[in-house]
Amino acid sequence: MRRLKALKNNQGSALLTACITSIVIIMFAMSLLAVAYGLFSAVNREDNKLQARELAVSAAETLDQQIAGVDYTGASATYSNQKADEGNDKSLWFYLRYNIWQDSWESRLEKSTSEDGYKNFDMNFSGSDYNGDIKIRVWWVEGTATQEDKGGTKLYVETTASVDDSSYTLTSTYSLQVTPYGDISDTSAEDTVSNGKINPESNLILKYERWKWNLDSKS
Repeated sequence: MRRLKALKNNQGSALLTACITSIVIIMFAMSLLAVAYGLFSAVNREDNKLQARELAVSAAETLDQQIAGVDYTGASATYSNQKADEGNDKSLWFYLRYNIWQDSWESRLEKSTSEDGYKNFDMNFSGSDYNGDIKIRVWWVEGTATQEDKGGTKLYVETTASVDDSSYTLTSTYSLQVTPYGDISDTSAEDTVSNGKINPESNLILKYERWKWNLDSKS
């Protein structure tokens, strides 16, 4: 009887030891799985951050070409050259031309905290290798410029690219250079364009003003 009782106690101890061992193995496996998942998540986050940065840089460079890359300051450039491009692929430049220094788009103060003066756009970045969203926020500041002498006007273009839960923002700063067109002698002559994409408010511009945006910085 004592032998049978001892055998049962041994069996119970063995079963308890086996259960404890199984629990330890399961907990160890779960901890390894948690570590592996953490490492995977960290790598994935870093990859998303890198993709968001590369996407923002590429988008900002594309915008640079559409703003500072448009140039009518050549010796042979005329207002007619500018007018002929209104229906081409320079819609952002012409949007700025027809809307800055107009009642339809007010200037922001340098350190204003309000939302007044912001224009927000979604960018269709064709040819991208990444699945992400690109948001563009644009505003302008008078600085030392005036309605009569717009040279020195500041333009800010904030590009934010988001990939999953990661994002990256670049802000490009431009200054406006204004010189007269040689083929326009009447400094009061105005013009407009019927195009809701670049001139939704049917604003008028002075024809003799030749605009050129210069990239000052990008950060």
